[in-house]
Amino acid sequence: MGLRRPLPLGIATILVAGLTLAGCGGDDKKAAPKKTATPSAVTPSVQPSYDAAKVRAALLKPGDVGKGLREVQVSLLPLQDKEIPICSLGGAKVDGDPGLTIRQLTDRQSSTSRTNYSQLVAHYDSAEAAAQAFAKVKAKATGCPAKKRVDAKRVPGKRVVLFSHDDTWKTTEDTVAGWTHLRGFERQLYSASQTTENVLYFVYDYAVRGNVVVTTVYWERTKPSKPGEPTAKRATEILTKQLQKIG
Repeated sequence: MGLRRPLPLGIATILVAGLTLAGCGGDDKKAAPKKTATPSAVTPSVQPSYDAAKVRAALLKPGDVGKGLREVQVSLLPLQDKEIPICSLGGAKVDGDPGLTIRQLTDRQSSTSRTNYSQLVAHYDSAEAAAQAFAKVKAKATGCPAKKRVDAKRVPGKRVVLFSHDDTWKTTEDTVAGWTHLRGFERQLYSASQTTENVLYFVYDYAVRGNVVVTTVYWERTKPSKPGEPTAKRATEILTKQLQKIG
């Protein structure tokens, strides 16, 4: 979202190739007959197939995310365009044609909101399609620069002005509640002349399991003296709770 005016607010299948074992002998012996080992059948890990309605029913309630949060009209610009949020207020097109569930929660529907949470849940027909989509998001996220100066700009077609700021970005990978997970952590620093709480910590989480890709963005506004670790910790707790509930 950033500070702006006004605010509308694979499965990997392992193939074991046959190994050809050739015998060797001295010059006065016949070569041993070649033996070919029988290829071993490797069964790929079974991926769940989620029902779209059940996934929607498993989404966290505002109170599960944080005290005082409520669902509001989506204001995060990429989500307005049905795109996946990426670094520096950017967006990436959703791969394929999945069913989408998009929503945003905030503690206050105003420019002074301090805590915000958005979700884009993509429901695909197959695990392979979801894995492919996740791989493309991963390529985009890991390709973001570690540091970037973002100039002020007016968003075409919207009554929104994005203020200039400095971004820092890093990604990490792990597994959360059985889901393959990639995180992007971003610190946006704005001019202190705009507000004393001129730092935004954004936590972008991308997770895939079976035929579902979950994207969440959790962000908080704070003062420059405050570290980002507490924000990241809260985002991890919320993400874990959400992925466990989906299963």
